[in-house]
Amino acid sequence: MSPGEAQAPENTPKTRRERVEQRENAIVAAAHDAFVDMGFEGARMADIARAAKVAEGTLYLYFKNKNALLDAVVGRFYERLTEAAQDGVQDRADTFACLEFLARHHLVSCIREWRILELVVSRYRNLQHYQDRGPYQLNRRYVAIFDSIVSLGMKRRDIDPSLPLWMVRDLFYGTLEYAARTQILRGEQANIAIVIDSLMSMLRSGIAPGDQAAVESVDLEQISRRLEQVAARLENTT
Repeated sequence: MSPGEAQAPENTPKTRRERVEQRENAIVAAAHDAFVDMGFEGARMADIARAAKVAEGTLYLYFKNKNALLDAVVGRFYERLTEAAQDGVQDRADTFACLEFLARHHLVSCIREWRILELVVSRYRNLQHYQDRGPYQLNRRYVAIFDSIVSLGMKRRDIDPSLPLWMVRDLFYGTLEYAARTQILRGEQANIAIVIDSLMSMLRSGIAPGDQAAVESVDLEQISRRLEQVAARLENTT
């Protein structure tokens, strides 16, 4: 720095906008913890305000009620989820490498934020016009990353283009979310590697293009045996 340049003070006072954002972030973080610990009904606005170190009246200036707070918590969750997914696939060119990253990212996120996902299901999905609400649109934006990877994989012939995209998506996310649910409800230590390796093995053998005769020779008994082997591997980790 030249002698004529003034050095900015280290403790520059925050602008009003920065103070507002900081306070809002503190409120949302406190609400997140309250919903995780107490559930939606058990969480109290007064306790959230206290944890965020703001007056309860101040909290209502930012969020008019508990539903608005939950919307903010879920919105932040999906923002983090989507941003990390986008960053992860950008560094990977291979179709199945991208899918493996997304699988691990989704499973870890489900386990870490299971209570928030339960609230999404219980509070939103039975509502009228759910498809017009924010959480549904946020989820669509998130899974669009998976859809784009699979669509590109079909164009590259890494994935059988005759498969319905929605079915591949349901297989992928359904497997991961049930695996997370099983681990949590049983109180078991999740073995991320086994779940991901098993899913990727099934995906590579099930959605990649192959000899049609070989595909037709795979019957339900073989599929059942594979699923039993996966279940046994998971049981052996406990």
